[in-house]
Amino acid sequence: ILWLGTTDGVKSFNIKTNSFFGFKTENHNDIKGIAGAGFCFEPTETEGMWIGTFRGLHRYDPYKQNVKKTKINLPNSQPNWALSDICFQSGENRDSIIWFDIGYESFFKYDIIQNKEVPTPSKLKPYCEKVFPFTLYIDSRNILWLSSDLKGFVGYDLIADKLILPNFNIGQNDKPKILKMEEDESGNLWLGTTSGMYIYNPERNEISEQKDIRLFLDKNKLSDYAFRFTIDTKGKVWIFSTQKYEEDDALYSFDPDSKECAIFLQDEYPPLKILKSLEGITPISSDKLMITSFNGFCVVNTSKASPTFELFDVYNEKPLGGFKNCITDHKENVWMSSD
Repeated sequence: ILWLGTTDGVKSFNIKTNSFFGFKTENHNDIKGIAGAGFCFEPTETEGMWIGTFRGLHRYDPYKQNVKKTKINLPNSQPNWALSDICFQSGENRDSIIWFDIGYESFFKYDIIQNKEVPTPSKLKPYCEKVFPFTLYIDSRNILWLSSDLKGFVGYDLIADKLILPNFNIGQNDKPKILKMEEDESGNLWLGTTSGMYIYNPERNEISEQKDIRLFLDKNKLSDYAFRFTIDTKGKVWIFSTQKYEEDDALYSFDPDSKECAIFLQDEYPPLKILKSLEGITPISSDKLMITSFNGFCVVNTSKASPTFELFDVYNEKPLGGFKNCITDHKENVWMSSD
């Protein structure tokens, strides 16, 4: 790469492809641009390249993590609307189409390349607009699943343009409020609700409660809430609950093959006791889970028969806290967010 300082801004020239690339910008906050005409360049081994322009000193690092804010343009939108459950629709050019929900409002389809809302398919529109969303999920078969307060639970085949209305095999019980979904290796959807754990079987197009978990909750006097959960790489389900009539959270696991459950109480595991309010859980490797809380986070090692818990509540002698959601990227970094 040949770097050029011009009166029209800093440019680079790729000698192999004979192509130019411009970095000109008037905005100092533009993380991908360099303001001003280029005067001098100083490459380093560890800090990328320092570039001097008449607008100041800049550092170019090809490996840096760029964060770009995209303003979502929605009709009648409010500045304090919070986007939730963002899912990319696969098969689109450059993965430009996303689906997301805004609590107490609607589900939306959006093109982040064109930066505009995309019309919702007509047959799906009644299940999207002003329905008070809970959550959404796109499974491996390209089925978009929507859960809302006003319209309940519905699926939409993004390829075949077809609605899927599951049957509820739950007797006389009220339909559960589905607050989280995850797919297992068999293609079943695990549905975390405020009244237990349910499973959607795509072959039967049927939803039923996981009875082994129901028996375990009743036996151990645990809350019915089962929407804080994850599925690890071995297929085991890990769920947060609360001990009835008490404030302490509890962690329990369920093995779908053996039907065995195991419980991990805060009084018996000091790291969980320090974390107190358990917020998020996700697998971060083949034998590790991450648990977040407002008092820090911990890593759960599941490689042995009994898991171990490693607490992280202090960093550089400063307390850690405020963590809620967590997710891993393709480079095995763990990202956490806070309220």
